[in-house]
Amino acid sequence: MRKEPRVTTRPAVSKQGQRDPGRRDRLVDVAVEVIAERGVAGATHRAVAEAAGVPLGSTTYYFKSLEDLHAEAITRHAANIFGVFQARLEGVRSREQLLDSLVDLVIEDLTGDKRGLVVTIELYALATRKAAFFDIADDWVRVTQALFELHMDEEAAQAVNALIEGIVIHSALSSTHITSQHLRRQLEQLVPNASFSPSRATVPSTPVSEQLVAARAAAQDQG
Repeated sequence: MRKEPRVTTRPAVSKQGQRDPGRRDRLVDVAVEVIAERGVAGATHRAVAEAAGVPLGSTTYYFKSLEDLHAEAITRHAANIFGVFQARLEGVRSREQLLDSLVDLVIEDLTGDKRGLVVTIELYALATRKAAFFDIADDWVRVTQALFELHMDEEAAQAVNALIEGIVIHSALSSTHITSQHLRRQLEQLVPNASFSPSRATVPSTPVSEQLVAARAAAQDQG
């Protein structure tokens, strides 16, 4: 008796994708939320699909591997946080405004957002072990460094960048958090009057900054 040839098919999600072109993008956003709740270890294909309310095949259809999904989600998170950085520093015209904005950025946006903090720490941990995540972290450092250099000299920007990264890590590991007053005094030392001289630095084009640009364009199209 002749055996019928085995037929393999791709998940039916391909047709779903045609009717729902934004599904892949939403899966990335949902993956960020799942990582914030369960960590990277808990952000499985099934967990993300269930949280998004889509078939399990959706995640395996759109992403070659679970690591690819995690990498895109964490890049999206970094792009979102970079957008917060830009919003805080937009319109800064004086050293006093700069210092106030940096304090608000750290106290309210970075250490004050506990869910976002979890995703950031996951990135730090993964960056020490996996090249793809190191590249994301490296992009993050470069774009934030360039952003700070729009408002201060290179040496001050490096010091401020390192201080902020250190405070973020410390806040995740300790119940003792830096106060606004203490942070302000540290920033005053790192950014003396002579350092506040906006340069011609530009923010480099990296996956982090490109995702932010793409997200803003999509939001404008929807508006």
